[in-house]
Amino acid sequence: MDSGKPQFWLSVSAKMAFEPIFWEWMSGMIKMRKPHSARLLQAAAIAALMMAVGAPAALADVNLSQATPEAAMPAARQAPAYLRVAGLFGESDEEKAARLAHEQNQDTQINQLNQQVNDLQQSITRLTGHVEMLDHRLDEANSRIDRMQKDFNYKICTMTAQQL
Repeated sequence: MDSGKPQFWLSVSAKMAFEPIFWEWMSGMIKMRKPHSARLLQAAAIAALMMAVGAPAALADVNLSQATPEAAMPAARQAPAYLRVAGLFGESDEEKAARLAHEQNQDTQINQLNQQVNDLQQSITRLTGHVEMLDHRLDEANSRIDRMQKDFNYKICTMTAQQL
């Protein structure tokens, strides 16, 4: 008896009810609901899987721990992709290994970039020291040139004064 209408009520302010974002959110929430037929089909598939595993063990009078899921495997392979439940138990070992390898690769790249940044900072510090040293030498050379120019001007003045 699914009428397609939401089976819950949500109290919102009048201002919120007229905003387009609210209506997009509500339509998304309604679309996310599974129809009863899909839930019923999923429950039936799980029950059939449990029966397929439990029935051979009960008939053979074997402990449940000794029963193997190989009997249920052909049924699981024939089941449609949307009925598979492997995703419920977390990521597989391959996915975990791939994720860890990707994270380690990223960590390695981050460490390399940090090392390059540190090298660049050291180079900038070293070059700043060289620039300061050259600036000091330039100041000394300029002051020496000023003194030499004053000495030269003084000597020229004394020579011209002697000639007069």
